[in-house]
Amino acid sequence: MKMNDCGRCVRAAGLLITLVLVCAGCDRLPDMGQPRVVDIFPANGARDVPAGTRIVVSFSEEMDRASAANAVRVSSGDRTVECAPRWEGRVLHLEPRTTLTHGQYRITVSSGAEDAHGNDLECAVVSEFFAGNDFVSPRVVSVSPADGHQGTPDAIVISFSEPVRDESVAAGVTLSPGTALLREYSPDGTVLTLRPYYGFEPGTRYTLRVSREVCDLKGNPLIDEWTSGFVAGSDIEPPCLECVSDPGPGIYAVREGTRARLSPDNSVMGLMEKDADLEIFFSEPMDRDGTADAISISPSMGTVATWSTDGRGVTLGRAHGEFYEPMTWYTLVVRSGASDPAGNPLGTDHTYRFLIDGPRSIPLALNGSPVFQIPADGGAPRALLEDACIRLDDAYATEKTIGGLGERVIVFRVVFRREDGSAPVAGIDPVAAACAVSFESETYFGESGSGITPRTWKIIPVKSAPAAPVDDAIDIHLYRLEAGHYYRLRVRGSREGVRDGAGNFLRADFTVYFNS
Repeated sequence: MKMNDCGRCVRAAGLLITLVLVCAGCDRLPDMGQPRVVDIFPANGARDVPAGTRIVVSFSEEMDRASAANAVRVSSGDRTVECAPRWEGRVLHLEPRTTLTHGQYRITVSSGAEDAHGNDLECAVVSEFFAGNDFVSPRVVSVSPADGHQGTPDAIVISFSEPVRDESVAAGVTLSPGTALLREYSPDGTVLTLRPYYGFEPGTRYTLRVSREVCDLKGNPLIDEWTSGFVAGSDIEPPCLECVSDPGPGIYAVREGTRARLSPDNSVMGLMEKDADLEIFFSEPMDRDGTADAISISPSMGTVATWSTDGRGVTLGRAHGEFYEPMTWYTLVVRSGASDPAGNPLGTDHTYRFLIDGPRSIPLALNGSPVFQIPADGGAPRALLEDACIRLDDAYATEKTIGGLGERVIVFRVVFRREDGSAPVAGIDPVAAACAVSFESETYFGESGSGITPRTWKIIPVKSAPAAPVDDAIDIHLYRLEAGHYYRLRVRGSREGVRDGAGNFLRADFTVYFNS
């Protein structure tokens, strides 16, 4: 025998032994095959399935019943259909605990289902069927008013291809801006009428949306969403206050027949008088009540609104003769809600800032050294600084008869300016001055004298210099002054104090002290 022949014999013998060993262990090999779903009832795509139908899932081999039953889910939309499981060999019967209603159902068998040997399902299976026979979605046939309509309809009418559920209409039909609507249906349920409780607002753009939440009586959703819009009323042009094409509209300060325009872009100075009125002039007639409510002034100022005959202009007059506070910034706002009679709004807020500092609206001031003592001969006045000593000698005292008695009269002069340093434009009011000045003894420390109270004889508005255009000063004639006193001169400010003929006043009291 050749060596090659021997080798072939050895290899053949080894193969025979291997085959014998494998065959000898065949009955002990594990089941490695994966189970499959071989049938589902109702079949995939089945329609008009009866309401009481049981669901049946058949597998290719015996299954682990617990895992297989848990792997099967029956659903309709987002809702799980609860079923009672029952096995017959390789077949799982599922009996729905509630009757199947009209709609689409899905049977899902996940790969978590195992056979009796623990092998997972070969692949997940999904099957769908339909209970009932109406699966045609409704659609919107027509809408009135049509998209882009301009006018004021009595109602909105929507026609559907078939009757729709009212609860789905409540959720799926919306009108913006929000409007209270009454829903009415035609006898066959295909025509929906929406009537506004309070009418449509003129000049308002409305948008109607019919979403897929709307469904027919069988629950089939709307095939396509519908959106359309319309404008209520024939006037859709909004008013304007600062108009590009029309320079007339705007805000004006009005006083004694003169009119000066305020700017919305810059703070206005040197223009507004404290006794001026404000005129607001629009491009068209306005809704008076709504527009008045949209106007405000801060700090608060009492005003009375008077409308022009054509309704385009409103004048804000000062209530009860009030004045704007001099040298104070005010802000006038006309808010975007101001609208015309058709309901078209202004659209944007308009803001105007102005300072009360017109030529006749600058407060009085007593700055620097405003008090002087006048010599008896009428010569040059002598300035009196704080704590200065008053001259009581003959050079500054004049003998006068007052109340039948001889008295020595001393004259003080108080010279007024305005807060901007300029001279007053109107003379000092004599009545106001007489009530606003006081001269009193604060302390008596003299070695002789009686410590008597000084008396005011008269207070007279005068010119501080011959060239002064108006009486810009007051002369205070005093008597019964004596040495050894510390005197206080006070000029009261505020509206109740000293003021000029234009109504301008000191904003605070002025007080100065002198010795004698």
